[in-house]
Amino acid sequence: MLTSMLLLVQFAVSPVSADSVLTKSLSAFQALRDYQCTLYSHMTKGNKKEDRVYLYRFMKPHWIYMKVIKGSSKGAEIVYNPETGKIRAHKGGILSKIKLTLDPTDKKVLSLRGHRVDRTDFGTILNAWIRVRDRVKVVEFGGRVDGIECIVLEAKGLDPSLWNGADRARLYIRTDNYLPYVREEYEGDKLVHRAIYKDLKINTGLTKDDFKM
Repeated sequence: MLTSMLLLVQFAVSPVSADSVLTKSLSAFQALRDYQCTLYSHMTKGNKKEDRVYLYRFMKPHWIYMKVIKGSSKGAEIVYNPETGKIRAHKGGILSKIKLTLDPTDKKVLSLRGHRVDRTDFGTILNAWIRVRDRVKVVEFGGRVDGIECIVLEAKGLDPSLWNGADRARLYIRTDNYLPYVREEYEGDKLVHRAIYKDLKINTGLTKDDFKM
C-alpha cells in the first residue's frame, strides 16, 4: 500500500506524457552506435511454449546477431545483414555446420509467434510504438523491475495482424537511459510474449567481425 501511494505521489509531482517518453526514448536510440545485452524471451501460442535466452548484439545501420545460450535450440545463431537484406543462420548441436541464407520472412527464422529477426532492435520496436502513439498511455511511473526504475507504457486496441496476434502491449522504459527494458504483448489479459533486455552495454565498439558465425 505504501509503495503504491509513493508511486502515485511521485507521478503527481513528476507528470510525463507517453508522447514525451517515446520521443525521448527514440532520441536515446538514435544517439547510440551499438549495444549488446542478454535477451530473456518467453512466448506462447496455443498450447505451445518457447523460453530462450539469447546473446544479442546490434550495430547501426542494422546489423543484428542472436545466439541461443539457453533453452530450446541452444547453440543456434542468426545474423541479419543490412547490406544484403538476408539472414544467415544455423541450428545448434551436430547441425551447426549447415548454414543457411534466408529471407527475414522465412518461417525457419521466425519466432513461435511470427516475430522477425530484423525487427527485434530497439529502434524498430520504438517506431512501432510511435505509429500507435494515439493509443499509448503511461500506466506507471517510477516502479522498479530487477532494481531498475522504469516508466511503463501501455497500448490497447492494437491490430493483431501487425502485432503478432496481440491486441494489447506494454513497454517498460528505463529512466536511467530511456531505452527499453521489458516489452510485453497480450491477447486480451493473457501474456503471450515477454522480452527482457538485461546486462545492457551501449557503444562497446562492435564491428562487423562481431556479426559473423
